[in-house]
Amino acid sequence: MSSQDIGIKSINEIESPIFSFLSSKKKKPKRSIQIYQFELIGIQTSQKFATYEFKVQGDSKIWFMKIRYSTLDILNEKLQRISSDKLPFPPKKFIGNMCPSHIEMRSKAILNYLNKIGSDQEICQSTAFQTFIQKQKDLSHVVFELDKLDFI
Repeated sequence: MSSQDIGIKSINEIESPIFSFLSSKKKKPKRSIQIYQFELIGIQTSQKFATYEFKVQGDSKIWFMKIRYSTLDILNEKLQRISSDKLPFPPKKFIGNMCPSHIEMRSKAILNYLNKIGSDQEICQSTAFQTFIQKQKDLSHVVFELDKLDFI
């Protein structure tokens, strides 16, 4: 006489939520943790403003962006509303903001800021950041897809 004959079921046959995890062979998909890395590659200045040039790596791509402080200031205002931390955005300076030493100091602070927000999951998943990143990719002249590059 087997266990089937007397009505005993194996754990795999029991239809109970408590035992369902034992028979489930489905693996949950791994969540992709996306971070963005920024590298300062240059600064262009005019009489009225500076443009900061960055190499950006994220979303399995590399691209180059040129951006002004004022654009990042708008982004920062949006991100401050959703971030639980105070973001390290460099303050505005109205007099002497085109001085070479100030531009160099500001470029380092902007790089620090971009890498801080680029490594924060809460920020990276926000609509404001994703919209900013997509617009920068769209404006970029060169976008490399890392999984399609041949390094041989």
